[in-house]
Amino acid sequence: MKRRVMTIILALVLGIMPIHYISAEEIAVSEMPDTYEDEKTEINPAEEAESELTVEADEMLKTTEDAKASETIIVESGSTIEMELNQTYQISSPAYTTTSYIFRFTPEEDAGYYLDYNRVGSYELGLTCYVMDEEEHVYASGTGYYMLEKGKTYVYEMNAIPNYRPMSATGTLKMTRTCDWDACVLVEDGIATGLSYDFDIVYLPDGVKAMKQNPYIYQLGTLVLPESIQDPINNRDFWKAYYRYETPGNGGRYVAEEGGVLYDQKNQILRYVPGFMGGSYTVKEGTTEIGTQAFAGTNLEEIIFPDSVKYFDSEFRNVFGSNSTIKRIKLPAHVEKLEATDFYGLYALQSLEIPENSEKYVTRDDVLFEKNRYEEEGLILTFYPIGKQEDSYIIPDDVIEIAWGAFSRARDEDDAVRNLKYLTIPKTVKYFGNFLHTGGSNNSYTEITLRGYEDSAAYQY
Repeated sequence: MKRRVMTIILALVLGIMPIHYISAEEIAVSEMPDTYEDEKTEINPAEEAESELTVEADEMLKTTEDAKASETIIVESGSTIEMELNQTYQISSPAYTTTSYIFRFTPEEDAGYYLDYNRVGSYELGLTCYVMDEEEHVYASGTGYYMLEKGKTYVYEMNAIPNYRPMSATGTLKMTRTCDWDACVLVEDGIATGLSYDFDIVYLPDGVKAMKQNPYIYQLGTLVLPESIQDPINNRDFWKAYYRYETPGNGGRYVAEEGGVLYDQKNQILRYVPGFMGGSYTVKEGTTEIGTQAFAGTNLEEIIFPDSVKYFDSEFRNVFGSNSTIKRIKLPAHVEKLEATDFYGLYALQSLEIPENSEKYVTRDDVLFEKNRYEEEGLILTFYPIGKQEDSYIIPDDVIEIAWGAFSRARDEDDAVRNLKYLTIPKTVKYFGNFLHTGGSNNSYTEITLRGYEDSAAYQY
C-alpha cells in the first residue's frame, strides 16, 4: 500500500500521470488495514453535531477575545471611561497641550492587577496618574502593579502632555490580571517577607503578625494592615506607605485614623504619618509617644502636639527625619526631654512654640530654651530654628548656657536656609557646648559673625 502511494505521488510530481480526485469514502476504504476491511464503525449523528458545536463555540470565544485584545478604543480628552479588563485604550496630546482623562476600574475578583502604558509612535507622553477611591483618598501614583479588591471602584485620574512639547504624542493603556490574591504577598511563618510583583497597593493577608525588611520594598503607595498585626513594629522592618495606611477595623493593635495616619492604640504611640500629607496636622489627644521617624518625609508645614505627649523616640536621632516643608511645631507642655538633635534636618523650620504651663521648657521669639536644670538661675538655649528669616539674633540676658548643636545649620548644608549672619552673646552666658555645629564640615555655619563683650566667656570663646 505504502509503495503504491509513493509511486502515485512521484508520478504526479513528474507529471506522467493524470490527477484523479477520489471521494472521502474511497480514501477511508483505501487507508483501512486489510485485516479490518469488514469492520464498520457507526457514528451517532447527534454526538457528531454536538462535537462540532463545541468546537465552533470555542473558536468563536477565542476569536472574540482576540478581537477585543486587538481592538483599541480611542479616548477623547476630558472623558470618563469605565475600564474593562484586557481592553486597550489610546490617549494622546497635541503639541504644547495637556489632556486629561478619568478611568474607573471595578475588579470582578480580588487579585493582583497591572496597568500597562506603552508609547505609540516616536514621541513619548509625559503621563501623571493618581489612583484614588470614590471618596478621593489617594492610594498610589503612576501606572504599575496593584492589589485590588473585588467590587471596589478605583479611579485613575490622568494628565498627559508630550515630553517633547513641539510634537504630538500618543500612548495606550491596558489593565490585565497578574496573579491570584493569595499569591500577591509572600508569607513565611506569619511574617510577610516580600511581594510577587512590585505592587504599589498592598493588602497584608489575615494572620500576618509582622513584616520583614526587604530592600525591594522601599515605599508603597498604600498599605492595608490586618488586625492580626500584634508584634511591636520595628522601624527597620516595617514597610512604609507614602499615601496612606488602612486597617479594616479597630480591633487590632494598630489603627489607621483619618488621613491614613497609623497609631499603636495599645501603647498610645503615633507610628507613621503618610508622606503625602500636607498642611497642618494635630496629633490625636491621648497619644503619649511619637515613634521613630514618624514624620519623616511628610509634606506637612505645621505639626501640633497635644499635652499628653511625653516622649519622642530618638532611636534614629529624631522623629522628623530630613524635611524641607515643616515650618512650625507646637510642642507638648509635659514632654520629658528635648534636644537639638530632635530638630536636625528640619531645613525650613521657623518656629517652635511650647505652652506656658511647661515646667521644663519655654519658647521666646520661636526659639526653644530649657529652664531649671541647675540650681543657678538661668536658661539654656536649646535650639534656634534653622529656617528663621532674621539675619541677626541677640541671645536674651537670662541665658547662661548655649547647648551643644543649638545653632546647627542642618545635616545637609545645601538644603538649609542661610539667613543668620550675626549672633550677639550676652555677658551672662558662661557655658558653651559646640553650639555652631554637630560635627562634620557640612554641619557648621561658614559665614557668621559672633558679637560679644570684653572679659566675657563669649569673648574668650
